[in-house]
Amino acid sequence: MPNIKPIISSRRYSRKVESTNEHWEILEDGINKIFQGKVSELSFEKLYTTVYGLVLNKNGPQLQRMLSKLLSYHFGIVRDTLEQQTGLDALESLNLQWDEQKVYLRQISDVFIYMDLVYSKRENKPDVSSLGSRLFVNQVIEPVSDMLKESLIDEINKARTTFNEYAGLEIVKNAISVLAKLEMKEGMSSIFLTDFEPFLLERSEIYYKSLHERLQQSQEDNGWKDFNALLRLLNVEDEMCKRIFDDQDTILKFHKIAEKALVSDNIEEIAAYSLRNIVKNSQIKEMSTLMSLSSSLKDRIVILERLSNCITDDVNSIQVDNTIRKKSGAAVKWIQDLISLKIRYYDLVSQLSNDQALTYKYINEAFGKSINEIKVFPEFLSLYFDTLLKSPDSNLKENITVVKNCIYFFKLFKDKDTFEVIYRQQLSRRLLQQKSDISEEQELILLLQEDVGASYTSKLRGMLRDLHLSKAFIQKNKKMLPSNQLELNILTQMFWPLQKSDMNKQVNIPDSLISLKSDFEKCYTMVHSGRLLEWMYHLSTIEIAYQFRDSYHELSMQMYCGIIFLLFKDHQSLTFDEIVELTNLPVQEVRRNLISMSIAPKTRILRKSPPGKTVSNEDVFSINQEFSAPQRKVKVLMVLMNSNNGRPLTPNENSRTSIDKKLLDSRLSVVNATITRIMKQERKLHHSQLQERVSASVNLFEVNTSMFKTSLEYLINNEYIQRDFDNTTLYHYLP
Repeated sequence: MPNIKPIISSRRYSRKVESTNEHWEILEDGINKIFQGKVSELSFEKLYTTVYGLVLNKNGPQLQRMLSKLLSYHFGIVRDTLEQQTGLDALESLNLQWDEQKVYLRQISDVFIYMDLVYSKRENKPDVSSLGSRLFVNQVIEPVSDMLKESLIDEINKARTTFNEYAGLEIVKNAISVLAKLEMKEGMSSIFLTDFEPFLLERSEIYYKSLHERLQQSQEDNGWKDFNALLRLLNVEDEMCKRIFDDQDTILKFHKIAEKALVSDNIEEIAAYSLRNIVKNSQIKEMSTLMSLSSSLKDRIVILERLSNCITDDVNSIQVDNTIRKKSGAAVKWIQDLISLKIRYYDLVSQLSNDQALTYKYINEAFGKSINEIKVFPEFLSLYFDTLLKSPDSNLKENITVVKNCIYFFKLFKDKDTFEVIYRQQLSRRLLQQKSDISEEQELILLLQEDVGASYTSKLRGMLRDLHLSKAFIQKNKKMLPSNQLELNILTQMFWPLQKSDMNKQVNIPDSLISLKSDFEKCYTMVHSGRLLEWMYHLSTIEIAYQFRDSYHELSMQMYCGIIFLLFKDHQSLTFDEIVELTNLPVQEVRRNLISMSIAPKTRILRKSPPGKTVSNEDVFSINQEFSAPQRKVKVLMVLMNSNNGRPLTPNENSRTSIDKKLLDSRLSVVNATITRIMKQERKLHHSQLQERVSASVNLFEVNTSMFKTSLEYLINNEYIQRDFDNTTLYHYLP
C-alpha cells in the first residue's frame, strides 16, 4: 500500500460546517477504503480538509468518538478471524493482523494529523496511533486473551520439551513482541506484563513442578538429584527465553521459576547426592558447575554447608596410625593427612567464578570447628614442628608451603595457649639438647607471631635470647671459666617451662662436679653481682667415658643417673639403701635411675643381684663389665614411674599431666586479670555482661562457665570484687 504524505492546507475556513454527519460520511468512506486496501482511490486533500473543517468548528470530540467506533468495528472483524484459530496458527495470525493494522492506523493517522496536533494534544487525548493500539487491545486481544495465553504456554512447553526440533520460536517471539508493545492506557505497562506474563509464570511453575515429580518417579534412579541433568534443563529454559523474550527481567523471572522448582526446593538432596562424589574424586569442574546451578545465594550457602559437613567427616576420619612406634611419627602422619585434605578442598573450589571468599570462609570455619574438637591436635601440630626442626636437613624456606599450611591450622585453633605450653616444652628440649638450628627456630616463631602478636611469643623468643646471651657470656669470659668439660645455659625462669625440684638442693654431687660448679659461680658473680643462680640438675646431662672389659663407650645420661654411676668409682658394689644414703636422693628417684641402668635391655651398664625386673631395697649393684653396644656413644634413656603403682609412664603421659595443670593455672590467671581490668573500668556489671565481656577479651582460649565462676570466687574471696547485697547477679569493683 502506498504511503500518504500529509500536506497541511493554508486555506482558512470562515464558514460553519452545516452537518457533522455529512462530513463524517466522507471520512468513514475513506477509512473503510484504507482497511480494504484501496488507498489509491482516496483523495487525501479532501479527507484532510474535512478533518480540518470539523476540528476548526470544534467538532473534535464527536470526530474522535466516531473514529473510535469505526476502528472498533474493523477490529471486531480481526477478532472474529482470531477466534477461529488456536495454537501456533492463532499466534501467527495475531502477528500478521497486527502488522496490517499498524499500516492502516498509520495511514489513518496521516489523515487525522490536524486533529492530533490541535484537538488531541490540547485536550490531552490519545492520538490516532495510540487510540488504535488501545482499541486493538480492547477489541481484539482481551476477548481472545484466554486462547492466546493457552496457545503461548502450549507452544512454550513444546519448546521446553523438544527444544532442538521445535520450529515455532520465531512466531512465539513475534506474538510476545506484539503484546509487549500494546498498552491499555498511556503510562501503563504493556498488556504482556500486566496480563500475559503472570499467567505464563504461574503455568511455568506448574510445568516445572510436574516435571520434577515425573523425574522423581522415573526409572532413572536419582535423576532429579543429578545436577548435570538439572543444569541442562535450566540451560534449555534460558536459551528458549532469550530467543522469545527481549526483556532481561522477564528472562530472569522465568529462570527463577525453573530454578526454584528444580533446584531450590530440592537443594539439600541435590547437594547431599552430588557433593560426596565430587569431593571423593576431586572433580573441580563439577564443583564449579554445582555452585553455578543456582543464582540464589541461599542455595549456594546450603551447598557450602553440606561441603562443611564433608570436611568435618573427612577430618574425623583421619586415624592415628598406631602401627608407628613413635608418637612423633604418628603425629607427623596425621598432620600430613590433614594438610593433604586442606589442599584437596582448596583445589576443589579453585575455579569458582563467584563466591570464592564466601566459600573459603565456610571451608576455614569447617576445618576450624573440626580441629578444635580434636584433643590431640595441639600436641600433634607441635610434634610436627618438632620433627621438622630436628630433621638433619631442616630448611623452613624449602618447606615453606608445608609450614604455611601448618600455620593455617594454627590460626584456626582457638586454644592457642594449649599449643604454646606444649610447644614451649618441646622447644626447651630441642634447645637444651641442641637438636635444632636456632635461626630456624626463630624463623618459625616469627611466622607464629604474625597471627597472634609479639606478646604470645614473648616467652619463646626469651628462650632463644637466653641461649644467645649464655653463649655470648661464655665466649666473653672464656679465660675466667673452668675447663671446657662444662657446658652451661643460663636460663630465665619465667621463660622456660622449668619444674623446680627439692632434689637439686638435697643431692650429694661428686667433688669433681662441685669444683666445676664453684668455679663457674665465682666467674658469673664477678660479672653479674646480685644475681642468684639455681642449678637445675634434673634437667642436666652428663657424659662419662668408661672402659668396659671388651669395649670403650661414652655414656650420656641424666645428671642423677651419672651421680649414681660415679659412686662406683670408689665402690665395687653398693646396695640400694647405700646408694640412697650416699646420693641423698629420694627412694623413688634412685629406683627409677637404677631401673634405667640395670634392667633396660639396651643400657644395662649396671649389674643387679639378684637379677629381676624390679628393684628392691635389698638388691646389690655393680658395674656390668660385660656391657657392650654397637656404637661408641650410648645414651641411657630414663623411665618414668607412676607414683601410685610403680607403672612406668611414657614421657608424653607424664608431660601431658604437667601441661594440663600448668595450663589451668595460667588460664585462671588470665581470666582473673581480665575480670579485674574490666571491673576496674566499669565499676559494676551484671554477671551475664561481665562473662560476655571477658569471653570477648580473651582470644587465646575459650572461657567456659566453670573457669569463669572459679575466677569470680577467687576474686570475691580476695576482695577484688563483691556481690551486690540486694542483687547477687550484680558485682562491684573494690578499689
